[in-house]
Amino acid sequence: MISVPGKILFYGGFSVLEKGNPSLSIAVCDENGKGVTAEYEEGERKIISPQFGLDLEPKLEDSQIVSFAYIFAEKYLSGCAKLKNNTKITLENSPIFGERNQKTGLGSSAAATVAVVKALFEANGLDSDAHVETIHKISQLAYAAYSKKVGSGFDIATSSFGKSIIYKRYDPAELKLPATFESEEVEKSVKESVNKPWEWITATPFEFPRQYSMIFFNIKRGSTSTISSVKAVMEWKISNAEEYKKITTLTLLSLSS
Repeated sequence: MISVPGKILFYGGFSVLEKGNPSLSIAVCDENGKGVTAEYEEGERKIISPQFGLDLEPKLEDSQIVSFAYIFAEKYLSGCAKLKNNTKITLENSPIFGERNQKTGLGSSAAATVAVVKALFEANGLDSDAHVETIHKISQLAYAAYSKKVGSGFDIATSSFGKSIIYKRYDPAELKLPATFESEEVEKSVKESVNKPWEWITATPFEFPRQYSMIFFNIKRGSTSTISSVKAVMEWKISNAEEYKKITTLTLLSLSS
């Protein structure tokens, strides 16, 4: 069984999008050490999640993020002649991620993406820990292809490496999104995106000082508009360019020390 943590972005919610700026992402599990779990077994090509009413054969037409994760990982393994088995994956979310219509914002979608990719590697005899860099790249690519945009990737990175990290974003140009979802285009996208080193990215493990405790809470039915928040930060940055630069520089120095 695979278990993948969620995340809480402690610092860098906007600045991480810019080259070289650090973020601090805290890996989150429940009291039993579980996040999103994935059980796998040889058999049908299937993804099941009773919690979310999923019982499907992965297809990109599903518009399900877990189907994208499955197929992109499958294309990679097939291209390396390492795809040995059809695999059934059963997903389960910890209660910390909330219910179907009341998510807590802890990154269940990113965690599920990584869990599926890791499960397929394990089901085909590959140690997911030994292949974590590749799993991270496939997960970033699948998530970006699904959402049709390249984000910061801190959530996927936290789930992939399975620990709290000081994260600097990869060069967005590393991801070659498929022009269409035809099989040949997806294969080309995977080959061009995964089989190479990535520029800019760092993901340094971070351990929160033991003398401190953190308490986080979620406001039930509360929400924040990402679009309006980013707009506000952009406006502030334009009006306070020097202060913005000072803040990001000091944070970079403190997280690097």
